[in-house]
Amino acid sequence: MAEEKTHGSASENALDEAGHYFDFARFYRRMEVCDRTICLEILADSEEGSELACCEEIPVSSIVVAAKSLVLQKMLFSGMRESDKGAPIIIRVTNEENDAFKEMIRFFYAGSLAPRFHDPATNVRDSVRLLVLGDKFEVPSLMGAVLECLSKREKSVSDSAVLVDQLPEILFQFERVKRAVDEARAHVIEAFKDVSVTWDSEEFDLSLSPEVLEILLQSEELEADSEQEIVEKSLAWIRGSYQSESERRRLVDKLTQHIRFFCIDGEFLESLLAAPEMQSEPTQALINNAFRFQAYSDAKKEALGKVACQRKGVRDVHLEIISEFVLDEPGTRLSSRSALWFGKEWYVELDQTKTPVPTVSVNLCCKPASNGSPEASSTADEVEAQFFVKIWPNDIWKFCGKTDPEAFSVVPKDESSSGWGLWGALNVSWEEARTSERFLGSTGAVTIKVVARRFRSPKQ
Repeated sequence: MAEEKTHGSASENALDEAGHYFDFARFYRRMEVCDRTICLEILADSEEGSELACCEEIPVSSIVVAAKSLVLQKMLFSGMRESDKGAPIIIRVTNEENDAFKEMIRFFYAGSLAPRFHDPATNVRDSVRLLVLGDKFEVPSLMGAVLECLSKREKSVSDSAVLVDQLPEILFQFERVKRAVDEARAHVIEAFKDVSVTWDSEEFDLSLSPEVLEILLQSEELEADSEQEIVEKSLAWIRGSYQSESERRRLVDKLTQHIRFFCIDGEFLESLLAAPEMQSEPTQALINNAFRFQAYSDAKKEALGKVACQRKGVRDVHLEIISEFVLDEPGTRLSSRSALWFGKEWYVELDQTKTPVPTVSVNLCCKPASNGSPEASSTADEVEAQFFVKIWPNDIWKFCGKTDPEAFSVVPKDESSSGWGLWGALNVSWEEARTSERFLGSTGAVTIKVVARRFRSPKQ
């Protein structure tokens, strides 16, 4: 029994084939050396479906096309209707595939792509169509030539988005195709993963498209203050780019599957419920599910596997330190345990301000890690820090204030430490802070929380 061939049976190595055995370019469409005719039926879309728009005849040599395309070889020599030498080889293509098919036939003869495919001004979609067609007709040498051409093309976010969006997953069985798509996706994400900074840039506005936005929302690597910031900036772009509410809603419905609604607080979820773009039934269901999730206990959230639903990028750029401090009468400086973050040791320091009426100063500090690399120790960290204190008996966190991220560029040297924070953080005197049940609760200690957000430096 003959061995069954699967889709893409051509080996990976076949993509590196030279593309021609001899240069037949001068014989392309020469009737005197052609023994068959391809009848290219070009289909156009209509309300009733696809219908024949026109037909174009291309004279070919059966030996040349059969040598290059396994599909055409089967059509010519396997007893199919096209095996009749007196009958035309009928191929139906869409209007978009028309130019790609004719380029493929030209490639059979020339063994190389037309010069326009090496022109940066040529739309990358033309190369994508040719690559897909090369797979459809099993022409590995054509696929290899297209991939080689794409690898030499200067990268742009828009081109990378087309590769990710337009290349079907069935082609990923070819390692070179999969690698090209993976690199394209990584290029888009790397350009705009810093949501807080790059999503406000002119480059972002010029580069963004629905395809680019979808790639970004699919990513774990987005660095932002929160999922809320990601949603707010996505909606801002959609509202600025589409005037029609139906267009906005259609795009939102496509993108909401990539939004981490479970990581969004109730107040913002409430505003999303009322947003005009969010009124479709599937989107409303996603938001309402998130509302219910917020009401669950931590145990149930953990059972549902949604406790750590924040994106990896959001988690990585945030540091949270919670520590209890027992204030004494002399005003001794106190430090929390340290946490290793981006190659440095970070800790919270509580001190008494030397003012006529001493108050409480709270600082976020860092120093070189004992086992950290010199490079990490010398890297500037632009950090915004927010400070909170636990209030009793309500058991809530009261916001005390935050530092300006542009003023929080920490560059530790040698074994010294650097820190920034708030003077008079609790807005009461040192004496009141160390004796008030409002701050001490039943533990006898002031509980401080610092949430730090790191921004990528310009060099990064």
